[in-house]
Amino acid sequence: MLFKSEISGQNYFVNLSKIKEMITDKQRRTQILRKIQNMPPDKLEKLQDYVNELEKETPRKRKVLSYAGAWGDIDDATLKELTDNIISRRKKK
Repeated sequence: MLFKSEISGQNYFVNLSKIKEMITDKQRRTQILRKIQNMPPDKLEKLQDYVNELEKETPRKRKVLSYAGAWGDIDDATLKELTDNIISRRKKK
């Protein structure tokens, strides 16, 4: 869909479908949330089922930070042994 605009005496045509694609994720989420707020209660269960299906289809990335602090309770001697000999152990393989 084209929209004609005149700026400083010049005619410009703007493709409105492209503008729709240019909104940020945050703006899109806000639009979706507004629509959900106005949705009748009998449609919410169907919407929730649909969102659950979308989540199942979306591959989950393993978050590196989920390992943060995993070795926090390891004693100093064990940590030193693991880190001091790591290069020689890797060369053995």
